[in-house]
Amino acid sequence: MEKTVFFGGFVLVGVGIALLATDHLAFGAEITGTFVSSRTILFPLGIASVLFGGIAALACTVVSMVRRHK
Repeated sequence: MEKTVFFGGFVLVGVGIALLATDHLAFGAEITGTFVSSRTILFPLGIASVLFGGIAALACTVVSMVRRHK
């Protein structure tokens, strides 16, 4: 299960990056502000996906290091 969560975290990070790239490329011409001024639903979904995926991968790494240390 640990490996599943670890690789699932990486998949979430990849999906989040793809969502952010899609938001930037598809709607970049309409949005002429900063990177945070996006008005589509893809931006918050991409940010959440990257954060949750990164936290999941990091947590699994810490758990595996603690198990090996024992």
